[in-house]
This record gives sequence, structure tokens and C-alpha cells, in this order.
Amino acid sequence: MNTLLWVLGIHLAELAGVAFYLIVKKNSKLEQIVNTQQQHLEAVTLLIGKMDDSFKQLEGRVWVGEDEDIQTIFNEMKEIQSVLNSLK
Repeated sequence: MNTLLWVLGIHLAELAGVAFYLIVKKNSKLEQIVNTQQQHLEAVTLLIGKMDDSFKQLEGRVWVGEDEDIQTIFNEMKEIQSVLNSLK
């Protein structure tokens, strides 16, 4: 009976060790995913800011208002840029 309890105790300790290792490994992978996503979000935020600066420079140009088709496209671009700015 003592031998059986001793064997069960060792296997329970092994299972606990393996479970701990797997949890730590999974946590490490999740941290890597979060860090990668954070880097992507920072890059997208930077890109949106650069696009907004370029768009503001383009907005000051006189040639945009001369053609109705270009003005329509430009107004649609303004709406898209407004949505992008709300994501920053």
C-alpha cells in the first residue's frame, strides 16, 4: 500500500511539473503575440499620422478644387482619413 501511494505521489508531482511547464510556455507565447501586436499598432498609428500630414499638405493645393471629379474623390479621401484619425 505504501508503494502504491509513493508511486501515485511521484506521478502527481510529475503531472504538476509538466502542467506548470506548459502554462509557462503558453504564457511566453502569448506575451510574444501581445508584443508583436503592440508593435504593429504603433506602426499603423505612425503611418496614419504621416498620411494625415501628407493629406493636409495636399489639401492646401489649389488644383484640387478645380475639377469636380477630383473634388469628389478628395472629399471621399477626407472622410476615410477622418475615420483613420479616429483610430489613432
